[in-house]
Amino acid sequence: MSRRRFAIRSALASSASLQSLLDRTPGARPPMDVALLLAHDVLRSTALIHSEGRTCGALDAASFEIAPDGHVSLKGEGGGTDVLADVQAVGVVLFQLFTGVTPAQARARLQVPRLHEVPAPSRLNPALDDALSDLVAKMLAGDPAERPYSLAHVLGDVLDAMDELGLAHDEAVVARWASLDVAEPAPAPVAAPVVKVVPAVTAPLRADKPLHREPPRSWQAEEGDGYEDDTAGDAAWTEPVRFDAWALLACCFAIASLAIVFNF
Repeated sequence: MSRRRFAIRSALASSASLQSLLDRTPGARPPMDVALLLAHDVLRSTALIHSEGRTCGALDAASFEIAPDGHVSLKGEGGGTDVLADVQAVGVVLFQLFTGVTPAQARARLQVPRLHEVPAPSRLNPALDDALSDLVAKMLAGDPAERPYSLAHVLGDVLDAMDELGLAHDEAVVARWASLDVAEPAPAPVAAPVVKVVPAVTAPLRADKPLHREPPRSWQAEEGDGYEDDTAGDAAWTEPVRFDAWALLACCFAIASLAIVFNF
């Protein structure tokens, strides 16, 4: 067993707060089935106190404990005086369960301009039912008159959402989630260097292209006495001989004149 998993299970040997379990992976929300089961238990435990004519007071995610078997309970005794204040406090806990962040963190993430405006949870979790998302947003309303009048009413809507997903109340599902180890982030894949292979181009030898010929060497090179390369005469040597028609005609005329003079 890994050291981290041992530490988590040791903490759950008695109980662990809901806030501590949510803090294992900051910003990550529980799976939808676990979030609905947790919301059900949070609402049930607080609604039970209200049914006894008491209120809870300062509530947050740290106020709820999860036992090793997945049972959720409210720590301490109720000491508040305002039911609608409890509704708003429980709304903050539900917001965390469905989105993974608090309403204040959601306002900063979504850059909501108004300080007390709470974005709908479905903006951060599109998988959340729209009716339940609107209900959680109403629980967080700044005006107490706009909040649901009882947590039992909210619990009924959560049970409806569970029915639509075919979820039954199963504390073992919560227990498994609570004891899960935090997944290590997978290392980023290292991109292999791109090697561009340039094929060697070998041009075929053209038959119409004359082969290179070595220019003649000087007599000094043949005799081994101070070789000098006649590169200066290469161009003249490789140039074709051009015949001047006028010079040829003059030569023929000269030969004919000599033949007449000497009676050839």
